[in-house]
Amino acid sequence: MNKVAFLTVLLTCCVFSTAPQNASMASARAATKAGTMGLWERNGVLSERETLGNQEKPGDEGGTPGIGTWKLNEARSKLSPGVPKNDTVVYEAAGDKVKVTVDGNDSDGKPIHIEWTGKFDGKDYPVTGDPTADTRSYKKVDHRTLELTVKKDGKVTVTGRIVVAADGKSRTVSTSGTSSAGRRVQSTAVYDKQ
Repeated sequence: MNKVAFLTVLLTCCVFSTAPQNASMASARAATKAGTMGLWERNGVLSERETLGNQEKPGDEGGTPGIGTWKLNEARSKLSPGVPKNDTVVYEAAGDKVKVTVDGNDSDGKPIHIEWTGKFDGKDYPVTGDPTADTRSYKKVDHRTLELTVKKDGKVTVTGRIVVAADGKSRTVSTSGTSSAGRRVQSTAVYDKQ
């Protein structure tokens, strides 16, 4: 049974049935726990908007673009010389915030470990482990896109856009800014979901 047919049957059972709705709600809760549908229960009735509009999309687990572990695909990336190379990036839930952990190498090839915890609300949150930045902000544009701003001493040093592919299997990070040597740089890094 395809999703639309399932939802039609489920909606019909939940809204128009004269039988107790507990059985229908139990089915909806089971489907949600099984991860097959992003269903929401409200006063014992499921609306079409709630069943169709709130399904998780690839790269949008829990409404957060890019949750998971991402590995740099160097062959598909175009990194400017002299910029840090982020080999692995992990996005994970941290209460009502998101934690971003980056492991890679700085512009001199030395290992780096960067951590940022905040919300995708466009506000600055502290970043640790990055000698070129003290704050970062992420702003959610849509279910697959984030805008990124990096600052050092209150001055914007890097801006960028992160886009998760429609299939959720890759993401592209396009950035522009100023290198530690004061040179204008642009990079496009492509990451594969692990």
